[in-house]
Amino acid sequence: MDRRSFILGSIAGLTGLRSSEASVTAAFRRSDNLEVRMAILPVSDALRAGIDFGLQESQQAARLFSAAVRPRDFSPENIDRIVAEHFTIVICDDVSPAIARAAADRRVAVFNAGVPLRCAPFVFHLSRIRQPTELVWHRDLERYGAAQLNARYEAAMNAAMDEHAWLGWLAVKIGWEAAIRARSTDAGVLADYLVRDTTVFDGHKGRPLRFDARTRVLDQPYYRAADLAAVIETGAVKGACDP
Repeated sequence: MDRRSFILGSIAGLTGLRSSEASVTAAFRRSDNLEVRMAILPVSDALRAGIDFGLQESQQAARLFSAAVRPRDFSPENIDRIVAEHFTIVICDDVSPAIARAAADRRVAVFNAGVPLRCAPFVFHLSRIRQPTELVWHRDLERYGAAQLNARYEAAMNAAMDEHAWLGWLAVKIGWEAAIRARSTDAGVLADYLVRDTTVFDGHKGRPLRFDARTRVLDQPYYRAADLAAVIETGAVKGACDP
């Protein structure tokens, strides 16, 4: 299967569409000329590597729908400029008060790859607070397409995909896929779409990933560092970032 067929088939499976290229392309035809503008704030080197990898893949995939992903680096002090220049998706690893205010005012949709300590309706956290013995990703994961993702990352970035790189990749993936599926880059439309019961994403973890509508924390499997066994999720461990 070529890359185009793989991408179209994956999106079709997660949206309930038939898997043929013709039907998927037709379903997203209204995404023509959609420009997904992503503001990237300063993050760790490992997280930035994952973001860059995600941008490579998303820019290629978006072209299948005559759409575009436009990233730009901003400093944390330039939130007003981010809004003025119509960058409605913000990727960061620290939700500052200024970012939280912009999200609360429905001006941006924020994807936080750091610790989920600050809650706002338009701030989406890609991980709950984890114990030191818990991992969100590992280079040795193999099932559900994880081996292929790890291999693509290593080939592109000349490094193994660690937790931070996976979170960066996922932030970009969720951002552009949500815009394409919702056919909008309006922050309010995206935020509403992200918390629908039917909205799920594929992170190569064996089950669909979705955001909790109350906390905006991504519900997903975690892994024990000792043996990579899946950590069983319970309501008690999801309570990071209570509004």
